[in-house]
Amino acid sequence: MNWWTVDSKKMFQNSHGLVRGAVWIFIELILAGGGSLKAAPGEEKAGLSAAFTTRAASCRTAAPFELEARLSWDGASLLSGHLDLRFLANFKSVGNYCSAELTLQPGSQSFRFLVPPIKRINFKSQIAVLAIFLTSGKEIDLGIQPLPLTVSRDRIFTLLSSEPVESSSRFFPIASSLSFERYRPENVTESELPFQTSMVHLPPAEFPIDSLEYCSWDVVLLGGTGFPQLSSVQLDHLARWVEAGGSLCVLPEKGTEAHHAEFLNRLADPDGAHPLVRWMEDGGLAPANSFSVSGIKSWRAGLGRVVLVWKAPQPEDLDHESWWEAAAFLWKYSRIHVPSISKQGRWRDSAERKWLETSSDLDRAREKLLGYFLPSGLRVLPFSLLFFLLLIFFAAAGPVDYFLLGLLKKRRLTWIYQPSLCAGFALFLVWLANIYHGNPGSQKSMAIVDHCSRGRVLRESLYAFHISGFHEELETTKAGALFAPVSAWELDPFPERGSPFFASEFSGGEDLPSIEGKFPGRYRIRRKILKWNPCASHSFAIGRESKLSPLKIRWDAVGPDQFRTLEGRERLKKFLFGEANFSGRIDLLHGSEHYGICRSDPAIPMEFILRASSRKRQGIFYLASQLSPAGGDGFDDLAIHDAGDPRQWLLVAASAVEDGFVVHRRLYFEEQP
Repeated sequence: MNWWTVDSKKMFQNSHGLVRGAVWIFIELILAGGGSLKAAPGEEKAGLSAAFTTRAASCRTAAPFELEARLSWDGASLLSGHLDLRFLANFKSVGNYCSAELTLQPGSQSFRFLVPPIKRINFKSQIAVLAIFLTSGKEIDLGIQPLPLTVSRDRIFTLLSSEPVESSSRFFPIASSLSFERYRPENVTESELPFQTSMVHLPPAEFPIDSLEYCSWDVVLLGGTGFPQLSSVQLDHLARWVEAGGSLCVLPEKGTEAHHAEFLNRLADPDGAHPLVRWMEDGGLAPANSFSVSGIKSWRAGLGRVVLVWKAPQPEDLDHESWWEAAAFLWKYSRIHVPSISKQGRWRDSAERKWLETSSDLDRAREKLLGYFLPSGLRVLPFSLLFFLLLIFFAAAGPVDYFLLGLLKKRRLTWIYQPSLCAGFALFLVWLANIYHGNPGSQKSMAIVDHCSRGRVLRESLYAFHISGFHEELETTKAGALFAPVSAWELDPFPERGSPFFASEFSGGEDLPSIEGKFPGRYRIRRKILKWNPCASHSFAIGRESKLSPLKIRWDAVGPDQFRTLEGRERLKKFLFGEANFSGRIDLLHGSEHYGICRSDPAIPMEFILRASSRKRQGIFYLASQLSPAGGDGFDDLAIHDAGDPRQWLLVAASAVEDGFVVHRRLYFEEQP
């Protein structure tokens, strides 16, 4: 059993949920065995089979994951079609995905797909996949198969290692020392933690060539001979992910090429004015300037973190203060925990154990966000009109029925008259209600665009909110972006019966979108929208220029020098936009202090934006101030500011657009002596 394919000890905890999941998968397999083929019987089912596997025993929480499908085709000719996958957990659908067109040759062949994030559930369960191969006019049922994958409400962190298999045992202690829960207090056991770290090995040749695919991981470890085997294309996309908020640890060895030095220098200084390393003709890397005594260099690259370990640490080095501090930096631990971790190797605990709390600090601010997105001006039927209509109904059901049918001597027709009256009155009320309500549907969006110096876009998070007065089906096309439906639990953590989010949270997955095509390249999304049932989605892109706002912000014109003085803050609007007319909100965060610079558009739900950008110390954000981007079903990606770090300043500028608002952010880091 290899360490890179097995989750930590917590994989075998919560056995009740796993046993229950295994039982229902066993029942489904029996039922599937007796099922009938929807295509022509016989040949296709006997000729096509599939086996599915995943890289890790637990996928990262609310993040896409890689699925490998091995298809065996015994036919004599080519077979073309789409692989339709439905992911199940305890009888409920938790995700749908239909691949781009595949062409199968006779024999066995493997395909790898990046699958959109699956829906989070309230218990730990094994995942199964129901697979159907769709050809022209036929559906080949491939049955239900359990995956070596579990999902739960507990947060799963993932660490990716590039070290080749033959030398992986040498880096096992290093990878283990980088697990998030390694730095828990001594009086806390792993079973008490609501999170765990899953370590995965990926051969260098299989590293992604799309920066969005790295969102499946929290931390990437490039160690030993794995780093020199990465191509310049792979390193370019890895650098984009790091700048967008990822965490990278590099332990270089000989065998590198010039593009490896360029990769590290790009992360250290995008302008190239101060290179960090230089490439040697013998394939080695040498420091361009002096390193610390420990041989560990840590720095920020955009919104991400990089740790360069010049010399691979020995087992005794992993219990040294410099290594503990590097690990805390890599995991983006809040500044309040760094002294404790660097001195004792443990985060600072509290009597309340706030890291166990499951409630969100966004609860109150979330109401203002929903108030902005929900349609306004909804007309309802006046009570006086309803009272008048009820009087007419009672008159028609009583006196009119009695006297009219009595006069006509047709009282036996009351069995026809009364049902017809009720049905007609009900239809009339529905028609009248639609006249009053109309279709005040609303489709608005909230875009969060993060910039670095010189205004370059690092990443973009787009939240779309839709509500309709009718049942309808939405169809959209996306390219170069991750997509996930926002969980109803994120919009209303404690939905009650009657709440529009109650049905979504406890449904069997009927409202989940269907994603068809090459994800995250170019794909189509189909989603059913129920009447008056709000739904939201999250799209995440890295490194592309935003087309959502025409604002031209001069980010290089301001800095902490202007932020610290009252006069500088008062002139901040002019510094940012010059003489251009700006209408919106400008706010500045520094530690726990909040400065409102411009408030010309009070409709923008700025309280939610600021709370999501700088999370309160609660739950996982009691420990970490920021997480690597996941493109998932919530708002965790928006947290980038550490309120416990006095060196950080977050500048936020928001302006309204036609169908919502756009937020531009820039995180400033003030170097202190």
